[in-house]
Amino acid sequence: MKIGVIVAVYNGERFLLEQLESIANQSRKPDAIWIRDDGSTDQSKPLVQQFITDHPELCIHFIQGQNVGFKENFRLLLSEAYNKMDWIFLSDQDDRWDSDRILKMEKQIQKVDNMSAIASSFRFMNQKSEIYSIPLKQGWSN
Repeated sequence: MKIGVIVAVYNGERFLLEQLESIANQSRKPDAIWIRDDGSTDQSKPLVQQFITDHPELCIHFIQGQNVGFKENFRLLLSEAYNKMDWIFLSDQDDRWDSDRILKMEKQIQKVDNMSAIASSFRFMNQKSEIYSIPLKQGWSN
């Protein structure tokens, strides 16, 4: 099974490297990663370029684009990875993945025939990278 990751970036220098490292440190490595910068004006581009240099073992495609907004950024990334991978994981620049995320999801995918989508849960994290929780609400997606 070929698994790709797409990462949409826009002025993400504050959290970007932490997220990219969490993808690189997966127990099940992605087969390819596509990163598209949406015309950032901060240091996102050099951070991505350094990450690529630091991780020659990963197949990383970096696209420097003009600002088109987050929805179009993801659409463009999906069009790059589509038909090249069996599964595509979406990532924002400020996510941080548990080290076994891809492995756990791959195992679930293999259990069900003809699965076309899979979603995972998440934990909230503040700007200091501290995990916190909010009260659960009945009938809401908690």
